[in-house]
Amino acid sequence: MVALAERLYFDYPYVGGILDEIAQSYEHEARWQDSEANISKRLRD
Repeated sequence: MVALAERLYFDYPYVGGILDEIAQSYEHEARWQDSEANISKRLRD
């Protein structure tokens, strides 16, 4: 999705920015979920 946001910046900077923020949010959430899963796994072992 980041690549799409980058392409849209030129013609639609507001929409491109919104898409970029969404993509960054998803990436942050994925890292958080991975971290939580690793912590849970370590606590079970």
